[in-house]
Amino acid sequence: MRIVRGGQVQEDIVDLICLNSRLPDERLGDLRAQFAANQVGIRGLLEIEEAFGEDILSAAMAEILDYSERRLRVMLAELPDGTFRHVDYYDDDGVHDEPLRIEVEAAKRGDSLSFDFSGTCPQVATAVNVPMVATRATVFCVVKTLLDPELPPNAGMHRVVTISAPAATLVNPVPPAAVGERASTCQVIGDVVAGALAPLVPNESTSGCGSLLGYRVYGTDPRKRQYFVEYQAFAGGHGATAFADGMDSVRVWASGSSNAPVEADEIAYPVIVHRYELRPGSGGRGKYRGGLGIRRVFVTYGENVALSTSGTRMRIAPRGMFGGRDGALAAIVINPSTDKEQRLTRMVTEYPLAAGDVVEVLSAGGAGWGDPVERAPEQEERDMREGRLKLSKDP
Repeated sequence: MRIVRGGQVQEDIVDLICLNSRLPDERLGDLRAQFAANQVGIRGLLEIEEAFGEDILSAAMAEILDYSERRLRVMLAELPDGTFRHVDYYDDDGVHDEPLRIEVEAAKRGDSLSFDFSGTCPQVATAVNVPMVATRATVFCVVKTLLDPELPPNAGMHRVVTISAPAATLVNPVPPAAVGERASTCQVIGDVVAGALAPLVPNESTSGCGSLLGYRVYGTDPRKRQYFVEYQAFAGGHGATAFADGMDSVRVWASGSSNAPVEADEIAYPVIVHRYELRPGSGGRGKYRGGLGIRRVFVTYGENVALSTSGTRMRIAPRGMFGGRDGALAAIVINPSTDKEQRLTRMVTEYPLAAGDVVEVLSAGGAGWGDPVERAPEQEERDMREGRLKLSKDP
């Protein structure tokens, strides 16, 4: 159904979408922002066409695609041919304990590169399946990041890099597969592709990353007597690279979002945040250390509140590379350090929160790169001085 037709917003379709949401006002804001963004893009493109003409604009578009293709082919031609395989696992499907295998075989031949996900597990009944379009986007993101960060990202890359996966697998599901939680699975896909490319470009390689961890708290806000849904997605630590420590608390691969200020959250939702900080000791040791995850501790004073979680690296840690140590696991802990403590190590839905319950969110740390014995003494001293290696109570 077209939501905009002939330049006119179809208000009945907007109403249909918004009234099927628990928060129609927020959805209306989302839709209007997307309408406006499209109009800005259209206006900008028409201004370029008016300034230079249709022929020059079309030729420039074609050249940008050709340039990306040529540049990537030249770079690949300088690398050795070979076939490289890497395997990692998504924690589970949220129902069963079985880890979900993600395997890729990367083959570099001449000036082309291919990725084959034939070893990946079948699709599952829950929403962690990844549509092929998202799998492709993640692969291209990793290829650009590791092989040529300045490469203009466009379809010219598609002429050089081919991606395949059997139908009805985790990375290429068929209807009616659920796919709403695909973003967290894409983080592991990114690590798998990076692992496969490591032998090809060892000097640009990166260890496993502390993927995103999210939660939703929902119930009734007693201040407004209105239903609320607070959604938060937290970054983990970036894996260490072949030349530097991993960055702290960043989203990686095909994912990214802004970091909402604590003050904004406390104004908008019935929550009080006690702590929001980097998580000492979470980065994997190595010649280069993995980035730190975060710790967030909050309570809610909402009514009839429940908690749902999402994300990964809660059971299978980010993997170190070339002798580096794994990053720390993610977790969500209810009432930590009390006799009511409960550690959630997988996705949960509608976990009831009683008044006064404390929730501690721990995102995963990035993995280390290289043997920790080779770490420079001055880097170790800096870590100690900054408290990055401080032993914490969480594993």
